[in-house]
Amino acid sequence: MKRLMIYILFFLLCVSIYKDLSLERTPNHEISRTFEQSLQFNYTIMQMKITIGDTVLSVTEKINIDHINNLDISTIMADFEQLNPTADPYHLEPNTFYYFPLYK
Repeated sequence: MKRLMIYILFFLLCVSIYKDLSLERTPNHEISRTFEQSLQFNYTIMQMKITIGDTVLSVTEKINIDHINNLDISTIMADFEQLNPTADPYHLEPNTFYYFPLYK
C-alpha cells in the first residue's frame, strides 16, 4: 500500500513538472502592452487640504459621490500612493494638501 502511494505521488509530481515546463509563456511585448495600459489613468487629479479626522477613504468618498458604489478600496489606496509617493496614506497630516483621484 505504501509503495502504491509513493508511485502515485511520484507520477503526480512528474505530471506537474511536465505541465509547468510545457505551458506557453507570455511574450514580452504582451507584458509591456499590459503595463502601458495600466499607466493610463481613469481619473483626474484634485488637490485637497486635510482637516483633523480626514482619511484617504473619507476624502475620496466626499469628492466621488456619484461613483461611490464603483470604487474599490485597494484601487483608491494605490492611486493615492501613486499621486502622493512621499505621503503615508494611513497617517495624513492636518492642514496639508494632498492629491486625490477624482474618478470619471
